[in-house]
Amino acid sequence: MFFRVLKIVCLVAWMGLIFSFSMDNGVQSKEKSNGVVLWLSKLIIRGEIPKEEQEQYIEKYSKYIRKTAHFSLYFVLGILSILVLEDFHPLTWKEVLYAIFFVFLYACSDELHQLFINERSGQLLDVAIDTVGGTSSTLCYYLLRRKKNEKETTT
Repeated sequence: MFFRVLKIVCLVAWMGLIFSFSMDNGVQSKEKSNGVVLWLSKLIIRGEIPKEEQEQYIEKYSKYIRKTAHFSLYFVLGILSILVLEDFHPLTWKEVLYAIFFVFLYACSDELHQLFINERSGQLLDVAIDTVGGTSSTLCYYLLRRKKNEKETTT
C-alpha cells in the first residue's frame, strides 16, 4: 500500500513540476533554457565560454535544449503514469493506451495553460514532442515488463 501511495505522490509531484515550469513567463523560461545551454557548453568544452561567443551558443542550441526538456519531462510522466496504472490493473495494451492518452491530455492542458502566461504560447509541436516522450517511455516499460514476465514463466 505504501508504494502505491508513493507512486501516486510522485506522479502528482511530477505534474506539479511541469506546471511550475509552465508558470514561468517568457523571459524566465528563456533564461532557464539559456542557462542550461551555457552550463552544458562549459561542461562539454571544459572551460569558460568567452562572453562574445555565449550568444552564438544560445542561438544555436537553445531550441534543442527546450525540445529535449519537453521530451524528457514527459518521458518521466509516461513512466510514472504506467506505474500508477499497473498498481490498479494488470498491465495490458489497454493500460498502455490509457497512460499515453493521459500524457497527451496533460500535454494539451499544459500548452493551453501557457496561452495565459505573459510572453508564452501554446505550441502543437510541443504537444507532439511531449506525447512522443510519454509514449516512448510507456512502450519501453511495457515491452520490458512483458519480456521479464515471459522470462519468468519459462524458467
